[in-house]
Amino acid sequence: MAIDWIPYELSDTYPHLHPHDQRIWRQFVLDNPLYFDEVAYGVLVGLGQPVPPDLSPEMVYDWLVLTQSKIDVVARRGAYNYIIEVKPSAGYSALGQVLAYRHLAISTLPELTDPILIILSDWWRRDPSLVIDYYAILRLTAIVPV
Repeated sequence: MAIDWIPYELSDTYPHLHPHDQRIWRQFVLDNPLYFDEVAYGVLVGLGQPVPPDLSPEMVYDWLVLTQSKIDVVARRGAYNYIIEVKPSAGYSALGQVLAYRHLAISTLPELTDPILIILSDWWRRDPSLVIDYYAILRLTAIVPV
């Protein structure tokens, strides 16, 4: 499965990101216009759920897309690859997601070698931040104006 890279740039919408996630990502892009070279949104990883035997051939792809895990943002800068979870008030769930995505990406996205993990949030919970730092995951903040 190949990644559909697009330029890293400001946009009115970002595919596959929830509305608040979009506001956080948009603010990050505004604040850091040269941070990445290219990105991809809603990148599928993993195997998804087994296809039900009664599913029509036309629906098999849709089933897999609906049941596979989706990385919010995959990015590149030079030779470096990044897996990015965008999460308002980030906590343990964001940590679990990026760790799982790295594991799944190793087997399903061979072009994404040795990815650096990032959690991007507008606010950090104290205890999860300690654990996130322990795993050497980058914590980036985008302060979204109210």
